[in-house]
Amino acid sequence: MFVPRVSLPEHLPALDARWYVLDQRQQVLVVDGAIPSAAESPTSGVTHLLGLDDGVPIYAVAAEKYPELPDEYAETATWVNLRSLFGTVPDEQWAMAGRASQVLTWERDHQYCGRCGTKNEPHPIDRAKECPSCGMQAFPRLTPAVIMLVERDDGKALLAWGARFPGGSSAPWPASSSRVRASRNASPARCVKRWASRSATSPTSEVSPGRSRTPS
Repeated sequence: MFVPRVSLPEHLPALDARWYVLDQRQQVLVVDGAIPSAAESPTSGVTHLLGLDDGVPIYAVAAEKYPELPDEYAETATWVNLRSLFGTVPDEQWAMAGRASQVLTWERDHQYCGRCGTKNEPHPIDRAKECPSCGMQAFPRLTPAVIMLVERDDGKALLAWGARFPGGSSAPWPASSSRVRASRNASPARCVKRWASRSATSPTSEVSPGRSRTPS
């Protein structure tokens, strides 16, 4: 089970850690088709401990612009887009790669205080940035999400399929975001109306940016 942490507990047994290394294009380092596991990071860069997964340390690493990898990775390492990584590694690891991306994005975007412009410092206890001048703190942004099943009277569910989404798995749910001041009932109603109009009489519609169609 994964337990979020910002520091390692004392007397932790020596174990290889799992390293989620992302470059500046948000691509994930994959070695032999898997997330690298080793005693040390495959490359240098800003590093955050994400937590422990069944006692195994999990790290996120922001690779430098032109990362240098050890020789043992030269023939087996590749950089994979986060979306393309879906279905190629266990779902838990794909979700963890997303967490790593969010934490590293927060790290990159909060180098300076948004109130007075002073360079932030890491908080000694929490996963936060703290301004040494005015004391303002910046935490990773939380983006709540819900999943809803849209079902017709005949028992068929509304699904959507992105044309560029990796195949070999069930179609993802239609997605939408809440508008400012929209109620919790209005947002899903708007989303359902938009996607249902695209699906027409079919329970499934295939869509890609800028167009939608009903598969034959």
